[in-house]
Amino acid sequence: MKLNIAIGCPVRNRNWIFPDYLKHLRNLELPPGAHIHWVFLLNGDPEDRAEARSLIHEILGGVESENESIVIGEADFPEQSAEAQEYTRLAYLRNELREIVLGLRISHFFSIDSDILVPPEALVALLARNVPMVAALINNHPKPNQWYPNAGYVKEVFAQTSEGQPIAFESYVAACDLQPHTGIHRVQVTGAVALIRVDALIASEFAPHHTGEDYGFCWGLEVLGIDVWIDTEVLPEHRMISPQGVHQR
Repeated sequence: MKLNIAIGCPVRNRNWIFPDYLKHLRNLELPPGAHIHWVFLLNGDPEDRAEARSLIHEILGGVESENESIVIGEADFPEQSAEAQEYTRLAYLRNELREIVLGLRISHFFSIDSDILVPPEALVALLARNVPMVAALINNHPKPNQWYPNAGYVKEVFAQTSEGQPIAFESYVAACDLQPHTGIHRVQVTGAVALIRVDALIASEFAPHHTGEDYGFCWGLEVLGIDVWIDTEVLPEHRMISPQGVHQR
């Protein structure tokens, strides 16, 4: 099968890091003969959208190639501050982008959040794993000296009915204690920087959850018996804090 790969993410108000993000995309090693779609969904302030659009064309559009194209969409889901509403918005944006990507008849979607700087070998290394979904390993904690990897297993909290029957009333993600350079591991939930094969992308959708919108997508794959993996050999940089000290999802 010819490789037809979409690479990108939803983008909102992150122009403090977006130029570096795009330069790291530009420096990715690309598989020979693959067609690459740089795909973004702009959301946020109109001025930031305009600047992001300009940066995309300036940094990614400067290379003449019949094997590359740029696709930019826009979304107007309102900004929300509460965490639950935040994950609802993120799930909406990711599903909107998912629909755009599926319309491109891709073989893979390399979803890379806009605060993550990927190493040049990331795409080729993850493709070599040849699995339905595989993420690179990042630290999801805003403090560099705290380690919180982007992977976990689903745990359920049980209660009892009035008849004494156990029921699961909440689920959460228990983080894995994965360390760099320990190979590839099967997990139940991951995200942020993930290569998703088209059959997996078709099979599930993103959904709001108090642990993040990636939960719904990964759990949808889990119930269908589609494996999700994390590759601890691929180690992007996660810049979660802006120069103004703001932690933005």
